[in-house]
Amino acid sequence: MRIGAAIASFAHEHNLGEVYAAETGFIAGHDPDSVRARDVAFVRKEIADAHDEEEWLPHAPDLAVEVLSPTERSKAVQEKIRMWLNHGGRSVWVIDGQQETAAVYRSDGTSETFTRDQSLRDDAVLPGFSLPLEAIFVRPMATRGRP
Repeated sequence: MRIGAAIASFAHEHNLGEVYAAETGFIAGHDPDSVRARDVAFVRKEIADAHDEEEWLPHAPDLAVEVLSPTERSKAVQEKIRMWLNHGGRSVWVIDGQQETAAVYRSDGTSETFTRDQSLRDDAVLPGFSLPLEAIFVRPMATRGRP
């Protein structure tokens, strides 16, 4: 939720496009049609403005954000990354709460990993956006008197 809110605030402030939550479907394949969702997605303004909100988006979002669950396998994650990038996505962010990292995979084949003490940036999709990862990886406060 923190990631989606940060992207949405930045996109709105700079009139860049729309941010969608997990329940929004994107067509990620044809013959047969395959509709997929991701945790957070960003679609640039010219595409979002032309889109009928009653329809599935016809291709991958410009940015797909996948937040890993503790049981998610590496092979499944790599398949998701390839799926989004092969169907029109420009970037995929993989957020790993256990490792406290954010990996950015781009359609040009480059990738970059950010750690908790760095700020996540992806100028290819959100120029000027910067998110300190310590704001995402908030550690719970210890409860007094409890182990």
